[in-house]
Amino acid sequence: MQFVRNFDASAPVEAFGVAALLLADTGDSGKKIAAALWGFGANVDWQPCVPAVSCDPALIVVDCDALGGFAAGQAALRRMTVPEQPLAAILISSEVAAPDFPQAATDPVVLCAPVSLVALRVGFEHALRAHPF
Repeated sequence: MQFVRNFDASAPVEAFGVAALLLADTGDSGKKIAAALWGFGANVDWQPCVPAVSCDPALIVVDCDALGGFAAGQAALRRMTVPEQPLAAILISSEVAAPDFPQAATDPVVLCAPVSLVALRVGFEHALRAHPF
């Protein structure tokens, strides 16, 4: 059996309209990630730093390099989430050697930077697989 998937940024997904919080700088990397998320149908709230979260996102995407590294990205994610109400999350970092797609829906997907559109699409769908929105 062969499975063919179109990973074009404008392809429709089941997550159309999902609220996504993007923590990334305003440079080329952040623009690329934001454009891809918008292309996937997400409503993106793009913040250049860790905000006092006033929205209720279903997905948080963190460009760890923009925040000072992988550990800083993990810390930012911990500050924005509570154990009783886990959120879907994607951490993107140049410090990781390989992507991680965890089985537990409470653990964040980890992607290598610079992130490709295909990797971000797979991470997007994997992160949202168990989260109602």
